[in-house]
Amino acid sequence: MLEWKKKPRNLLILVASCTLQPSHLNKKVIVLMKIIVISSVTGFRSETGVVNELFHEGLELFHLRKPDFSSKLHKEYIELIEPRYRNRIVLHSKHKLALRFNINRIHITKKYKKRKFRTWLRVKYLRSRIPDLKISSSFHSIESIKLDSSEYEYIFLSPVFDSISKINYLGKFQGEKMPEILSSLTQNVVALGGIDTNTLDQVYDLNYDGMAIHGALWKSDNPVQKFKEIQLACKQKNMSLA
Repeated sequence: MLEWKKKPRNLLILVASCTLQPSHLNKKVIVLMKIIVISSVTGFRSETGVVNELFHEGLELFHLRKPDFSSKLHKEYIELIEPRYRNRIVLHSKHKLALRFNINRIHITKKYKKRKFRTWLRVKYLRSRIPDLKISSSFHSIESIKLDSSEYEYIFLSPVFDSISKINYLGKFQGEKMPEILSSLTQNVVALGGIDTNTLDQVYDLNYDGMAIHGALWKSDNPVQKFKEIQLACKQKNMSLA
């Protein structure tokens, strides 16, 4: 799995998982961009089968976000993921399960940010056991990104486009100033909210470092087929999954 690197905005992006030719450039330029899938909030056994298929199709990072799941349900969910794919999981909660399943990625949610000291202790403990621990987080404003001094592998910014999974959750991070704003940030910023085949070009043109798919996948009657459609759209736009 390729590592994240903060991209020079006017050069090649060397991060994975797809390559594209920016729509505003005439010459052929290869760009690599992360594609991430976030789980549904409630799905379980039928979803794990889909997730295994997505990994088989080339998915590199899967965010396990089940805020109402107990530790037991998280454990049962992960056990249904093929062992060879478990290192591609990012845990949004029940972070100590990372030790049990050799997972080296966790996500710090809003809930954990509020518990600053407890979260600091948890991360310190996990780092002592998992030296290559990688951390991501979510933000809903540019100001909050600038105020957070933590070092993340990457962060989600949402909603970029109108949400597919949430009613009246309208996109707000796609204005003409966004490329300049994102260029000024030191974090790798992944676009979340309304990501589908029709927004792929805009994600790059706005200077995002990656895209996270959620509603488009789980609102689909066939999530695996939807993922393949996104793959096909990548190819049609001079993009291909690495």
